[in-house]
Amino acid sequence: MDKTFRIQLTEKELWILRNLLAGQYHCDRRNIRYEKNRLKRGDPESRIYPISEQEKHLKETAKLLKKLSRHVDEKWFIR
Repeated sequence: MDKTFRIQLTEKELWILRNLLAGQYHCDRRNIRYEKNRLKRGDPESRIYPISEQEKHLKETAKLLKKLSRHVDEKWFIR
């Protein structure tokens, strides 16, 4: 059973964390797309992690980014 930790962050800290994670997500996404195009051209795969592992990491980052965005934008939700 996984434990859930509730950390108290200020609104500004939450914004900063979300923006840092969004930047990393978009950078990783761009790099994966570049790697796939490089492999299509016939270049050897020279990365430490295979593309499948990078895509798995990207999917987990996207889930975390979605959760953070939900908390940041909560006050603008229409209920």
